[in-house]
Amino acid sequence: MTEPTSTAGGAAGGAAISLLPAVMLGAQIDALLLGLIGSFIAVAWFDELNSMRRAAASVIAGALVCGVLSGLLAVAMWSSLPARMQTLLNVESLRMPIALVIGFLVPSVGPVLKRRAERAAEGRGGEQK
Repeated sequence: MTEPTSTAGGAAGGAAISLLPAVMLGAQIDALLLGLIGSFIAVAWFDELNSMRRAAASVIAGALVCGVLSGLLAVAMWSSLPARMQTLLNVESLRMPIALVIGFLVPSVGPVLKRRAERAAEGRGGEQK
């Protein structure tokens, strides 16, 4: 297992790399920042993200997906609400919690998919002759 400082350094480097191009391409900065917070939490939580490169990639992916999808998912979620709830909630009030959840989920999906792919490959390896 690598040192926590190298993982944190990779996560911080990924954050710095992902912010400027995403903002230049029109991503929403508040969603990016909440995505970064969620990604930092996920990187600290999972042992599979134990290298600087993996941590940086996870933070970059979490922030970019947040910046792009949080607004779209907020509109989709708001439009699926009943009319009474739509009058109480604003689309902008849904966007920030969605950004935080996306930021946490994107880095955590990678290790889960990796484990499933490894199990599937082990299962197929035994069947092929």
